[in-house]
Amino acid sequence: MNGGRFARFLTVLRRLVREEGRVSLEPRDVEVRPDEAAREYINIASTLVEQAKLRIVKRDLRGAAKRLWGAAILAIEAHSSFVDGKWLSTQKDLWKYKSKLAKRLGEWIHDAWNAAVAMYVSFYEGCADTVSARAAVDRIAKLVKEVEREIQGR
Repeated sequence: MNGGRFARFLTVLRRLVREEGRVSLEPRDVEVRPDEAAREYINIASTLVEQAKLRIVKRDLRGAAKRLWGAAILAIEAHSSFVDGKWLSTQKDLWKYKSKLAKRLGEWIHDAWNAAVAMYVSFYEGCADTVSARAAVDRIAKLVKEVEREIQGR
């Protein structure tokens, strides 16, 4: 498991260890169900959106951008994990699944994803302004809420 995927599972693993009273985190000893991971992902995504809103108010646009990109990724991951039971391990997988999600929920998903990609670029380049960050947070918040609704609806 690569470092990025491990970081995303850390919350789920900590909870499993706490519930089971286990000390070992060996991959063969811990099983993460896709529906559990999806719920953890979407909860973290919601938190990241709220943190991004606060960062925008504080004019920390790089901090907001980082959180918005993370929220979008986790929303896509959550949907894939919950609906298809699949882990998305590459950027290419995320892009493909985003298009699949757009067929299911609507073309606006592309706008939300593009806003997230713009925030990703802005995190590295420091180029977003407050207006752009606010527009992105609205689109990404909608993505997170709609995915959360899909997860809760099942």
